[in-house]
Amino acid sequence: MNSVSTVTMDNNIDHIHVFGQKASLAAFVMANKNVIHKIKTLLAQSHLVNDAFVMAYPGEVYPQLVAVDGKGNKLAHVILSELVVSDKADPLIFLDSPEFLLAGVAN
Repeated sequence: MNSVSTVTMDNNIDHIHVFGQKASLAAFVMANKNVIHKIKTLLAQSHLVNDAFVMAYPGEVYPQLVAVDGKGNKLAHVILSELVVSDKADPLIFLDSPEFLLAGVAN
């Protein structure tokens, strides 16, 4: 059964939702919340992005930060590898929908 939890950022306004079976996933997000928030903000520059959340897929080594539109369609994702969350490498955005790239940046 998938568990759902929420990590609140220091400003008490922004939240990162966490979906996954691993009990340690919420702790991972809490420990890396500043970097994850920075990536979430980057993804949210597209006016199509309605939400972004962290999800652990079964069999995957690293969790993903997934950006979705208002209907819940997956637009893009970033693999949260050790290099990315330690800020030693720039995040690589994987496009799951061409609309994400074509949408442009929100004003």
